[in-house]
Amino acid sequence: MWLSKKLSEDSRNYEKDEAQIGNLTIANGSTVAASSSSEVRGVPIFCPSGIRFSPCENQKILLFKANGKTVSAGTLMESDASLLPGEIQIFSAGGASITLKNNGNVIINGKCTIDKYGNIDTAGNISAADFIGY
Repeated sequence: MWLSKKLSEDSRNYEKDEAQIGNLTIANGSTVAASSSSEVRGVPIFCPSGIRFSPCENQKILLFKANGKTVSAGTLMESDASLLPGEIQIFSAGGASITLKNNGNVIINGKCTIDKYGNIDTAGNISAADFIGY
């Protein structure tokens, strides 16, 4: 009896705290608002330690309840077929990007490659030898 009552309570709490996908309606630095079944303002957005970002309006955002407050785990990821499993890309709305490849290479803005040994290749414009002596 106790067990069935407890399972029933847990089921009701899950439905109440169900995650939703919302749309960012306001994103201007310190103020973030999103709408799903209703609009919420002051939504904190969680991301991995060491990363800061300011989302753009109209992005899809994952909303859920934590300790009675609506919070977000971040925005919907845009897929990129050029990334292999395990690779990471950081990019801005303005087009800047850093890609960490599985072979140890770092590619900056799709043009400058730094390999895992520190060699730099920018399609012939500059080489690692240009940095010797600095």
